[in-house]
Amino acid sequence: MRKVEIADGEIYHIFNRGTEKRKIFLNNKDHERFLVNLILFNTGDSHLTNISRYSVFDACSKIPDDPLVKIHAFVLLPNHFHFILEQVKEKGIARFMHRLEMGYSQYFNHFYHRSGA
Repeated sequence: MRKVEIADGEIYHIFNRGTEKRKIFLNNKDHERFLVNLILFNTGDSHLTNISRYSVFDACSKIPDDPLVKIHAFVLLPNHFHFILEQVKEKGIARFMHRLEMGYSQYFNHFYHRSGA
C-alpha cells in the first residue's frame, strides 16, 4: 500500500503480480472476465450484480459516464498486469483497484476451486 496519497488528475503506473508469481490468466475466458471487470468496476456504483453474464461487448455498453479513473493504457501478461491510470475522482484509483482485484480473485478462486489471495 502507498503511504503517499494519490492526487486527482495525475497519471500513475499501477501493476500487480500473482501470489508466488503464479499465473493469474490461464485462458482467454480469464482475460475476458478481467476486461469485463475492468469496465464495470470503474464506477462509484456498488450495486453491480450478476457480472458473470456480461461479455466484453455487453460491458462496453455500460462504460460509465462518471468513471473513477481514466485508463490510458494496460497490458495483461500471464502472471501480472500493468496499467497507466489517471485518477478522476478522489480515492478513485484505490477504489477501482480494490474492486477490480477483489472481483477477479473471487472469480478466479471460484472458477478454479481455490481459496486465498
